[in-house]
Amino acid sequence: MRHECGVGGCFLKTRHPKWEVFDDCFPDRAAISNVDGVAVNGGAIENEIAICDVSGALLVLEWKPDCADLSIGQKRLLEALVRNEVDMSVVIAGDPETMRVDAYRAFNRRRGWSGWKPIDLEELKTRFSYWATWADPSRGRDTRKAK
Repeated sequence: MRHECGVGGCFLKTRHPKWEVFDDCFPDRAAISNVDGVAVNGGAIENEIAICDVSGALLVLEWKPDCADLSIGQKRLLEALVRNEVDMSVVIAGDPETMRVDAYRAFNRRRGWSGWKPIDLEELKTRFSYWATWADPSRGRDTRKAK
């Protein structure tokens, strides 16, 4: 990761979400793991991608500074992940330094992309808790692969 903390602020402080604030949304030892940053148009890293695994159900998260459209490459990546193994991708818009959440949009196999929907941090935590309940096979999720 290319960044200079002494020049223009430290990426890990100003752009890296504090994913651990969502730890209580997921059961037991499930937690969000940072995957990578995404450089837009060959420039500086602007977005963070992370993943959460609950009993084999996968949730991919991307954090953006605003509700701007995803680049074609970002959309293709998130859609390809969902088409193959990931159960849902969620893009969050807000300030990762303060963990202010402004909006989100989601992509899943059944519904495709949602539009941007206003949300705050507490409501997003509630949505992640609902997803984790759905992901738990002891609560009824069918874990058999479609043929």
